[in-house]
Amino acid sequence: MGSAFSTTISDPTQFATVWDDTETEDSASLRTYDYIVVGGGTAGCVLASRLSEDRNTTVLLIEAGASDGNIFSKIPLGFTNLYKTAVDWAYTTVRPWQVERYIGPVESFWVARGLFFRKIMGLLLKPLDSVLNALIYHRSSPDDFDQWEKAGAKGWSYQDLEPDLNANKPVQGIGEFTAFVDDHGTRNTTARAYLTPEVLARPNLTVAVHVTVEKILFTRREPLTAYGVQLAKSSSSPKFRVAVSKEVILCGGVVGSSQLLLLSGVGPKEELESVGIECIKNLGSIGKHLIDHPTSGPLIFRAKPGYSLDYLNSPLSGIYAIGNWFMTGSGPLSSKPMSYGAFLRSDDARFFDTSLGNVKDLTTSPGSPDLELTWTPAVVPSLTTKGRPGEHGVTFVMLYLSTESDVDAILRGVRFIMRVAQTEPLRSLLDPRPEPFRKDDYFWPGNSDPEKITDDELRAWIRRNGYPACHPVKLIFLWSLNLVSLYLIKAGTCRMGTSPETSVVDPQLRVHGISGLRVMDASVFPTHVSGHPVGPIVAMAEKLADMIKASQL
Repeated sequence: MGSAFSTTISDPTQFATVWDDTETEDSASLRTYDYIVVGGGTAGCVLASRLSEDRNTTVLLIEAGASDGNIFSKIPLGFTNLYKTAVDWAYTTVRPWQVERYIGPVESFWVARGLFFRKIMGLLLKPLDSVLNALIYHRSSPDDFDQWEKAGAKGWSYQDLEPDLNANKPVQGIGEFTAFVDDHGTRNTTARAYLTPEVLARPNLTVAVHVTVEKILFTRREPLTAYGVQLAKSSSSPKFRVAVSKEVILCGGVVGSSQLLLLSGVGPKEELESVGIECIKNLGSIGKHLIDHPTSGPLIFRAKPGYSLDYLNSPLSGIYAIGNWFMTGSGPLSSKPMSYGAFLRSDDARFFDTSLGNVKDLTTSPGSPDLELTWTPAVVPSLTTKGRPGEHGVTFVMLYLSTESDVDAILRGVRFIMRVAQTEPLRSLLDPRPEPFRKDDYFWPGNSDPEKITDDELRAWIRRNGYPACHPVKLIFLWSLNLVSLYLIKAGTCRMGTSPETSVVDPQLRVHGISGLRVMDASVFPTHVSGHPVGPIVAMAEKLADMIKASQL
């Protein structure tokens, strides 16, 4: 059953069936679609658009957030204004003792996650969302994807993904970032690129917003099959159900997809039963192997007058910049949050002092980078659930910077950036004012003489200021430098593999042991990629759409 609406709809009575609280596997009385896509993020928008190209195929896309209408979701330099708002899940992490033994008790990290036609990583607890992220497009190292195939993810090598990665352009180790900004100076998301007015007008595509999927519905007979989903506007509102004739595809991201599986009774049996959830399918890897890209935090340098974006703090200048963007799509607000970057290996003696600490190689190959250095204008954690999706029922235990190897790799990068800042032409644009070290100094260590700063002082600063790459960075100074350390360890709370003992989905992204259920988002990454993950997620969603359509021939 499709929708005659050319826009999104939020009234469940128009696309679903009210549930009378009677448990039954009879889906004949429910509104039925060929495919149900859960999550209107980076992958979900791609799949909904591609699968509905066949006018004989009905598709229901369900999104918990609103339609993509917030002005800051369109202004490239305005994305941080979306954080901790109604369009951000705003998850927080828990600090385990393994981290506290190094840095002492600290406040929880905040984890940005998009809440309307949202997501990027993803994954990877980054703002994987193509609405909330920093607009950067990376293909990542070919070795990353080739490692996936070696680990059993057949069909996902770099050669397999190359057609969808826009990989016909040369790769440079350093240069200006490619960004998701269109010719009109507007952020380009998968919602805008794939869910155009023409696509939304398709009679076989229904796009539902402001609705939360509470659980997946399964038949209790063999083979175990997903036959629909249960949804509601809120925990206290009426429940609705919809059925599926072919497949349910989860695109809720690293957090959402794994949490929904757990709430539906799919996951580690003992953990589910300990919180009163009946285990329907015992899959021990769900919610495990979560990984992010940790960062040192912003390394900020004081710029000379005329070389920063400080003038935007003035009300008149800010109004002028906004007006300029509205009228012409140009000016500072149309710029990329991060302009230039370099991907390097921390064991490369040409750039780094390799005597600084003992850094373990956790990359996919000797040719893959493990440090990303970004110039901007201005070990395995877990996930568990106790509540309804979106209602702070998720607990993250992230082991950021919990090993000396992690910290020392970032230390090498920080030292390198401080050297770059002392090199022309950058040096002539900065206005350093060396002062005694203070923990609360906004410009330390960038404002100080690097020769007078000890490695131990920098290690303490990294542990105090480091956070996941999804954490917002206040971009103030044109020549601020921000180091991001990328570690390629286990990833993906629903990672791909051949064994149900160590993975959640097979190489066709089908959940092990369950028919009619797939996952497509950054949570399926077998290992992390050495770059920002939105590009690979879009490519994977394109490939999955082709796989599904080919299977129906």
